[in-house]
Amino acid sequence: MLSNDVMLDYGFVIVYFLMPLLAIGLLGLCVFRNRKTWIKLVISVIILVIFSVLFFYSALIAGWMQVKSYEGSEAVQQYSSVQSESKIMPDLTQVGETTNVEHYQVYSFFFIFSSETDYLICQYSQEEYETQKNRLNSVYTFQTETIKDTNSSCEPTAEIDGYQFKMLSIEQSEYGYPKNVYLIGYSDADREIVYLEFYNIDLDFIRSLKEFIIDECGWKYIR
Repeated sequence: MLSNDVMLDYGFVIVYFLMPLLAIGLLGLCVFRNRKTWIKLVISVIILVIFSVLFFYSALIAGWMQVKSYEGSEAVQQYSSVQSESKIMPDLTQVGETTNVEHYQVYSFFFIFSSETDYLICQYSQEEYETQKNRLNSVYTFQTETIKDTNSSCEPTAEIDGYQFKMLSIEQSEYGYPKNVYLIGYSDADREIVYLEFYNIDLDFIRSLKEFIIDECGWKYIR
């Protein structure tokens, strides 16, 4: 579910963007009472144009992305509360002996559409990294086939700047693919394993997993 601070921003959109549009409409109705028909028509067209411009402008400026980052003991504390509500994200007792832990919460908001992505990034010593990386296939079931539907075709793997990402089986998705997506990534160079959970009830398809991770999941703000 989306966090409260994201949900509250719907109220700000209504107050600061939709209410002025409503005011313009009411003003137009008041003018109608004292003008001839052709003047009413001209005014109605002008109001419609203004309404359309403000509507699309408000949609553009209302879009934003917020990234909350935590590291070390703070990451452990914050992540524990998130993990308790997740079906797939691992418990910290299951990820081995880490040298560092990072937790990120990415909130994306565009007009009335919202998404949330939770990250757990674990760094290891070389020996422990190899151990944890090798056990991934025995613990998780990964998507092996290309995901196809009437709108798109998406490969289940992606490489981003040395990080190899793999999508977990879409049958494990709690809310259905692509509204709920689980990914695991790893970097041999940085000895890191990344656990990612994405949620957006309005998303209908994913064309490129790489672009999805970078843009929709906010990876470009993390690494």
